[in-house]
Amino acid sequence: MKGNICMPAPSLFKRRQLLGFGGVGVAGLLAGAAVTKAVDIYAHPPVTSGIQPLQQPDMQVYIDPGGFEQQFLTKSADIKQIWDFVTVEQVQPQGLTAVRNALNAFQFIYKKTLYAVLCLRGGAVIYALDDAIWAKYDLLALSGQKIGAAVTGNPCYRRRTADNGALSPDDPQSLYQDASLQALVQRGSHLAVCHDALSGLAVQLAQQHGIPFADVLAELAAHLVAGAQQTPSGSSLIAVAQYFGFTYAKQ
Repeated sequence: MKGNICMPAPSLFKRRQLLGFGGVGVAGLLAGAAVTKAVDIYAHPPVTSGIQPLQQPDMQVYIDPGGFEQQFLTKSADIKQIWDFVTVEQVQPQGLTAVRNALNAFQFIYKKTLYAVLCLRGGAVIYALDDAIWAKYDLLALSGQKIGAAVTGNPCYRRRTADNGALSPDDPQSLYQDASLQALVQRGSHLAVCHDALSGLAVQLAQQHGIPFADVLAELAAHLVAGAQQTPSGSSLIAVAQYFGFTYAKQ
């Protein structure tokens, strides 16, 4: 009897998922270990780099990839999560609330530590930039968000509360109810900024304002918000983070 097979619709950003398949066939029962070994070879082919097989991947390659220092991947915690933010809509207006809620649940309910790395890539990379860049290049207009005429800086970065953890977590004015990037960083989270996305934004701004690309890129890199640092590419970081034991999360 044949059943219907539902194929998932392609995602907006064409994210590929690596799937592993396994099973036991009649041939395995007849041929024994020889068939099992053959299946294992095809199910888990050796990873290669160039022409040399990699038997034991070097973790240092991921921690210091071509000058991008990524020691933040080695931080220990009971649970580690890599949060994937690709679009402006995923961040604004309530996207960061999910990260805050996860931190609160682990701290006050599970009594465990949660280490969150927020990967800002694609259009969401603008939230890794400080108020000066937002004002100079009018990133609010570029984002398409309707926040208010009085807002000229990064609307997601600045603290919304003055508390530093003294108030009850249920108090609306407590640090634990603050979902700003600054508050999340204060609580131990890390901001990873996709270099490719930052370069793409620099190309766009350079064309719009008639400024050399290299100058714009250098300016953007110098104006990341506190607690943020570049990673070679956001999509590769997500894979590397999972290699280091992070679970994947997306709003």
